[in-house]
Amino acid sequence: MAYVSAEIVTLSTPIEKITPSTIIFSLSYYVVQAALVADIIVRRKLSLWGIFLIGLIYGILEEVFYIKNPFFLTILLALGHSAVTITFPYILTNFLIPGEKKPFLDKKGYVFAGGYLLILYTVMAGFIPFAYPDSLILGIALLLALFSLLKKSGKPSTTAAMSGIKKWEKAIVPILAAFLTVISGQNYLGVMVVFIWVLLRQKVFNRQDFYLSAIFFLVFHFLASIFNKSANQSGLSPNYLFSLVTGILLIAWLWRTSKQYQGAGRFLQTSVQT
Repeated sequence: MAYVSAEIVTLSTPIEKITPSTIIFSLSYYVVQAALVADIIVRRKLSLWGIFLIGLIYGILEEVFYIKNPFFLTILLALGHSAVTITFPYILTNFLIPGEKKPFLDKKGYVFAGGYLLILYTVMAGFIPFAYPDSLILGIALLLALFSLLKKSGKPSTTAAMSGIKKWEKAIVPILAAFLTVISGQNYLGVMVVFIWVLLRQKVFNRQDFYLSAIFFLVFHFLASIFNKSANQSGLSPNYLFSLVTGILLIAWLWRTSKQYQGAGRFLQTSVQT
């Protein structure tokens, strides 16, 4: 989900150009690092704020130390990764796969994942040198700050009641997201509107609100990916067709599992109080 959301749907990786090197250096990177992130989220029972922070850490690690982008571009892309690679895919898969989530990596898993990522980072350093010293220095400082914030974020509380979002608010958010998407020709603005809404209003979100946010994510990220005028249009057709079909299937799957949902991922039941 992380790879498809961050690479295929955004048109960053044209489907027809996927090669064995793509699988080795890109797909495996997403799978291994996202597995570590997902296990940490479950082990620490992170709040949504904590998931947002660990998503930023993921983005900075990739953009500063793996791809090695300039710092301000890194910040923008890190926010994108937090939304479309970590936070929303985690919320979405909690609905797609109901049930209590448990840690799935043992010490050997962490050693393997850490060693594999170290090899990937080392190899990529040979292909892409550190051309932006300011990005490297500021990236390290930001990582330390984010790790500190993540450590202090604590575990979700279970005391407050979840009142839910008003109907007018549920209507305004997609209207605003759609308006910005259409006038800008950039669907990521719609995604960020939904993302910011979830972060700011999560304390009153109930289960149905999180379910709705997952639907909004699929609509504005997967189904509306055709509104991406900054992307390479040559790869639009196959990628968009894949995103459209996948998005529709995921929405149908969500609809089917929504009534079977029984605490799919503890944070959805508790983190909104944090």
